[in-house]
Amino acid sequence: MRRALLPCLLSLLYLPARAQAQDTVTVVGDFWCPFNCNPKDTDKPGFFVEILRNALSKEKISLKYEISPWARAVHDANEGKVDGLFAAGKDDIVEAHRTKEPLALYGDCYFTHPDSQWSYKSIDSLKSITLATVKDYAYGKDLLDFIKANPKNIEASVGDEPLKLNIKKVMAKRVDALVEDRSVATYTMSEVKTQLRPAGCGQTSGLYVPFSKKSKLGQRANDALEAYLVAAAKNGELAKLKSKYRIENQ
Repeated sequence: MRRALLPCLLSLLYLPARAQAQDTVTVVGDFWCPFNCNPKDTDKPGFFVEILRNALSKEKISLKYEISPWARAVHDANEGKVDGLFAAGKDDIVEAHRTKEPLALYGDCYFTHPDSQWSYKSIDSLKSITLATVKDYAYGKDLLDFIKANPKNIEASVGDEPLKLNIKKVMAKRVDALVEDRSVATYTMSEVKTQLRPAGCGQTSGLYVPFSKKSKLGQRANDALEAYLVAAAKNGELAKLKSKYRIENQ
């Protein structure tokens, strides 16, 4: 009788834990503050992180946010190894659930050494310089086309915090300029106590938090995000978050 009863008792013991288990989505990105910052910073984890966390909480879904080099993050999202990407371009995940409108705008803005006189006038003006970029970033179409056509003008960085590396390259005059979103560049320059010279901006494109269609929770998470964005825009919550993270309109 004891042997017959033991499996039943174990099943009863584990049943409440299963009933209380909460669904979790894993969303990754490289360190790109103020959009997605330090996962351990519960007060200011990032503009996109707070938005998604708030949206998912209404659906009783928890968020697992991880830092990863961008090329790996994109690969893992497309393979379905993670559920989604923070601060992604529209096509970073080939088969994705995404909101109708971007969560923010990204501008291809250029920054040089303080001594430089170079300024961005058009995409052709990049032909005279060496530009620091980040491997596999979803820049505007004009810049992406230039990068593909002019590899000798490009020095691409990788890693969890590639912008900090690119700032060092500019200050050491290993490259002539770097390209980055204005809000991200402003935040990072303040963090590393280095001031580069703004040299103009090019194309603007949208930033999303897309979910892989290979994710079992992708559709549900995207629906929750869509609903939250509409509500937060109406009740002022979105505006408060933009102010908190000093998100600049491009």
